[in-house]
Amino acid sequence: GGFEPRFSCNVYIQGRAEAFKLINSMAAVFRAMPYWAVGSVALSQDKPQSSSYLFTLANITSDGFNYSGSSQRTRATVVVVKYFDKTLRSFAYEEVKDDSNLFNGIAKYGVITKNIEAFACTSRGQARRVGRWLIYSEAQETEVVSFTCSLEAGVLVRPGQIIDVADPLKAGLRRGGRIAAATAGQITVDGTAGVDTDLPQGSSVGYTRTIHVLLSGGTVESRPVSNISGSVITAETDFSSVPQANSVWVLETSGGTSAQNLQTTQWRVVSVEEEDALEYKVSALSYNASKYANVEAGETLTVRDFSNLNEIPAAPAGPLTIVQQLYKQADQVKAKIVFSWKSVLGVSKYEVRWRKDNGTWHVYTQLGNNDEIPDVTAGTFQFKIFSLNATGVPSSCLLYTSDAADEEDSVDLGG
Repeated sequence: GGFEPRFSCNVYIQGRAEAFKLINSMAAVFRAMPYWAVGSVALSQDKPQSSSYLFTLANITSDGFNYSGSSQRTRATVVVVKYFDKTLRSFAYEEVKDDSNLFNGIAKYGVITKNIEAFACTSRGQARRVGRWLIYSEAQETEVVSFTCSLEAGVLVRPGQIIDVADPLKAGLRRGGRIAAATAGQITVDGTAGVDTDLPQGSSVGYTRTIHVLLSGGTVESRPVSNISGSVITAETDFSSVPQANSVWVLETSGGTSAQNLQTTQWRVVSVEEEDALEYKVSALSYNASKYANVEAGETLTVRDFSNLNEIPAAPAGPLTIVQQLYKQADQVKAKIVFSWKSVLGVSKYEVRWRKDNGTWHVYTQLGNNDEIPDVTAGTFQFKIFSLNATGVPSSCLLYTSDAADEEDSVDLGG
């Protein structure tokens, strides 16, 4: 109850200790991480901060982003924190449980106890926050991303910084890349809108669109978007300086439906290693800006909407084009049906269903927006086409054609 300083350090060091080990203990009091850089020790505190850099597939190597997670066995669900009680003049222990009031880890993984000592801590409240911080870290910060970038980013990114990652493999859509041309208020992005880059077009969309760019000084600057026309993105207000061509851009959307929202993933850099003279390997831990209020005030965590892979895709648009063709097989002339439909943005797989003369449906998955049925004979064929998302969930609607009265298209083939 009540209020107190977020971090207090009360300690009397009576003996010799290894310098870097002692620095680590002191830094841990205020959630900081010491690291060696440019011939000296630097400190990086885990505190609320804005993003320092943008990464997409355009400014890393062809290996892409690699993700890994922690073992469930290492995720403590009960933390016992040892601290010094000034009233009792001896050590005391504060127990923090990951029950339904936190992340319900005990129900998921059982009781996994970890004992820690809060260095220089004489407050029960601070000891409890240390325990809650460890519970949060092991329950929520379970994913690590690593990638290799070029010299332009490697010399600017430092441990402790927050970075934004726009990974189309994780998001399901491409919302980042290189700047083709720019003015103070307009960005022309690489790629063709609607083909290899998904940009919500128009000047009024009913939700928030935000453009992030890397300026020449290596800083990230963001502006609300007023209009998108093709590959040209217009900001509501000018940037502080004109973004350079070939710099990095990322577009985020929020405030709409789950299908309209698409944000970046955010990460806290853990290490930057020089691999050769021109490349650097970056490792970063998953980051949630709402964790500070959750640990210190018990507020609910907010989650970024960074993927549309589980969204139900739009149904293929008509018309369904169906052509009967003749082909030669051995010494025989046979007939086949070749059919195609308009592709759906962000969809690479479709479920095709067809049957002849109201018989049994043939159901299979097709890559691409066309297929053929060989060796057909006279009869009535019916078709149903579904879009599939990355997890195999089909679209809610079947394919309609311009003259169809129901949710299918049929074609009669003569003798």
